[in-house]
Amino acid sequence: MEELIQTEESYIRDMEWVVEHYMPAMDDIASVPRNLVGKKNFIFSTIPQLLHLNKMYVGGGGGGGEPHTRIRHIQH
Repeated sequence: MEELIQTEESYIRDMEWVVEHYMPAMDDIASVPRNLVGKKNFIFSTIPQLLHLNKMYVGGGGGGGEPHTRIRHIQH
């Protein structure tokens, strides 16, 4: 179970990087290929929701306390 949690934490960090770096870069029309201009929301449509969901269940829900509380609760 710990390996699953570590893998999900890595996945969350990767998604955060996409949200912080790739998504804003898509707003720079000069550096985006023409066929991708204006398609940021289509390309990354589910990333914010997936990030929120994973943070809620794996990242402790942002409510403080012990990390992974919700996923450990599900395990038992």
